[in-house]
Amino acid sequence: MIYTYNGRPITAKGLEINGVWQPYSYYENLSDAERAKLGITAEEPVVSTPQPHEKKVFTLAEWMARFTQTERNKFYTLLAKPESDIEVIALNQTILTHPTIDIEDAETIAGLELLQVKGVITTVRKAELLQPDTIEV
Repeated sequence: MIYTYNGRPITAKGLEINGVWQPYSYYENLSDAERAKLGITAEEPVVSTPQPHEKKVFTLAEWMARFTQTERNKFYTLLAKPESDIEVIALNQTILTHPTIDIEDAETIAGLELLQVKGVITTVRKAELLQPDTIEV
């Protein structure tokens, strides 16, 4: 419970009212009627509930963990082919040289579209990968 007098909280040290200093416990032990007579109000403390937030930027390890093992294997197979597509090689280089992957970045979206065209992921998976993670605080 938080007790206030004229909008000022009564701290653990207490409060002076009408020239008389009393500790917090004095006000705490008064009846509601006695506190009202002195002009003291009691309020429940407001407890704010932390709100979840969305994570849209991932480290390379976090980003790769979002893909299934099958999807990763398909990507690695494309890279290992002697006739590998230059776009796939460029995508791999881009992924490896960026410290983070932002799901709202145009390069990320284009990379996922390339993986979709190459059969590594489906349209549904592309949409799932572009969804942020929800972080509980």
